[in-house]
Amino acid sequence: MARSPSSVIVSQESAPAQCESIQTVVHLAATLLSTMSAIAVGIVYPYARIDSIIDDASGAASSYSRLNTASRNPHACFVHPGVSAFDSCAGAKPVTTAISGPGGATSVNTGVAGTYTVTYTATDGTHQTTATRTVVVGTFPEDEVDQPGTSNVPPTITLNGDDQITLECGTAFTDPGATASVCGNPVTVTTTGAANPNAPGTYTVTYSATANGFTTEVTRIITVQDTVAPVITLNGANPMVVGFGTVFTDPGATASDGCAGNLTSAIVVTGSVDTNTVGFYALTYTVSDPSGHSDTKVRTVEVSPYNFTGFFAPIDNPPALNEMKAGQAAPVKFSLGGNQGLNIFAAGSPSSVLISCSNSDPIAPVEETETAGQSSLSYDAASDRYKYTWKTESSWKNTCRQLTVTLRDGTVHTAKFKFK
Repeated sequence: MARSPSSVIVSQESAPAQCESIQTVVHLAATLLSTMSAIAVGIVYPYARIDSIIDDASGAASSYSRLNTASRNPHACFVHPGVSAFDSCAGAKPVTTAISGPGGATSVNTGVAGTYTVTYTATDGTHQTTATRTVVVGTFPEDEVDQPGTSNVPPTITLNGDDQITLECGTAFTDPGATASVCGNPVTVTTTGAANPNAPGTYTVTYSATANGFTTEVTRIITVQDTVAPVITLNGANPMVVGFGTVFTDPGATASDGCAGNLTSAIVVTGSVDTNTVGFYALTYTVSDPSGHSDTKVRTVEVSPYNFTGFFAPIDNPPALNEMKAGQAAPVKFSLGGNQGLNIFAAGSPSSVLISCSNSDPIAPVEETETAGQSSLSYDAASDRYKYTWKTESSWKNTCRQLTVTLRDGTVHTAKFKFK
């Protein structure tokens, strides 16, 4: 059978799927047509060009080779004889390969008859050279094939996605996997190892495929890192106001971390609140995750004084002089914004001192007095009012005095009296 030296003939007696044949005998002849059109005119210094692309099978730029075999493996594949490029100025250069075949095929499939064109391209950065190899797959007599079919090809594994992946701890992750094939036919991929997206570390996932007695392995490195700090969320109000003398209960806080999860039990609280002292207090909440990242929140707590709004009738507030008969008891009424108990006075309070009677102060007669043997304190829940029954002395007749009520919260309240 006559052949052009620019063709490669692959013989098969049948063309089943998956690159199979009863007698897969491949006979390869290659002719590389190397072309180069770089002409230098008037250049007196060296210049670069690709001189030739050489067929590795024959060692020539344009070659024809005939190889024969007795192989009859039904899973045979076409073995590329290779190619190299050389530049007289720059030396060896890399070669890229592109294959086109029946039905848009991008590889030589010995299971599909037809003509396949292998195009080689090399460049020195300025000039480009191409060469072609023609591979013909068909049913030919054994003595007319140039390259035998062979099954001595390991599977090729292609990773889906990058071979190195970095994840933030706690994020969802699905292994993108890999695919494997031999001569265009799919091969099962086995995956070994897995990444734990909830635990920082470096994980190796191995993908392996076995075919034709060969096993190919490809690995993917997955790094799980924790770069995000946990987050504290305060329960309740911030700032927070509590009344003087009340019982303060810290509403607490919660903490969560994308990697470590719930860290509420790891929160450390510093600071305290003394509700018997009016003022501002800070409670500091701190939590750290296993990677050393931390978060801090501060709650401000104000211990407010009693809600004293002034004295109620029959007592008038300054500057009025409350006029009453000496020796009687004055009902001094006031509210503290709820029942604060009867332990509301500071030590030594209430007390009174002698003051000068000012003619400029308005006189306010006390229209309600009581007879009492001694001073006392009571609370009426219905009216939300305290009543301090202040027992005066008969000896205070024709004098003026100031009653001072000092509460446990430190606030001081006064009323002035004129006795007759």
